[in-house]
Amino acid sequence: MGVTIRISETVHDIEHVAIRTILLDRIARRVVEPRDGLGRVMAVVDACGLHDRSRVHVGDSHGLERLVGAYWNYDDLDDMSRVGARAHVDQARQELDDDVVRRAQEWMDGHA
Repeated sequence: MGVTIRISETVHDIEHVAIRTILLDRIARRVVEPRDGLGRVMAVVDACGLHDRSRVHVGDSHGLERLVGAYWNYDDLDDMSRVGARAHVDQARQELDDDVVRRAQEWMDGHA
């Protein structure tokens, strides 16, 4: 009797382990700044070709779509800071950081 391994399932599991243990755990525990951590998550999304496996939103194959969206929200805040409203942007960035940490914790709870 041999062991049958489905490569696609194994790759999916490896991606989950990498995302969980290397990236989102560090964001959830605030070991890294949320934006920096999301940059690393996006590197995994790109390297693993998750864009191609998305159903509706990038990262939804792994439940990451809201975190991917948050990554782009940081760019929007950068754009806003260039045109003014610095105090508003700083507050919004702190709220986004807190939201990213909360979402990382929720992802960890749901995928641990």
